[in-house]
Amino acid sequence: MTRLHADDIEVERGVLTHVVAGLDPVGPGPADGDATVGSPAEGPIRFRWNHRWYAVRTVLEHWVEAGKWWQRAGRAGQSGAAACLRRDGGVVLGIDDGEREVWRVEAGWRSGSMGVYDLRFEWGTGRWSLIRVHD
Repeated sequence: MTRLHADDIEVERGVLTHVVAGLDPVGPGPADGDATVGSPAEGPIRFRWNHRWYAVRTVLEHWVEAGKWWQRAGRAGQSGAAACLRRDGGVVLGIDDGEREVWRVEAGWRSGSMGVYDLRFEWGTGRWSLIRVHD
């Protein structure tokens, strides 16, 4: 069973050491098995939801959703200069097209309390949210 949420959360990012094998950093998900990848990636290492910190044990999937870029690209009132978005400390120039990343993680707030959570980061607003809990 899956429960949908739209809760803002606080996320701490860092180097992930437990990523499912075959996981493309911007792809649809794991290709095979549940072995960990040899080279670490960056992503959420813990998040705060309902007054508890959840430690991310494993990243199961990670993908990017582009949003409705075709509706924003020609919007009246936008200057010819691109909107400035921050991405991991570096500046990326581009139109805010509603791009967002989704991280499906296995996490828990105490030993034995593991669950699967979908965390979303919206590049245009810089907000993290919990969007789904898998039972």
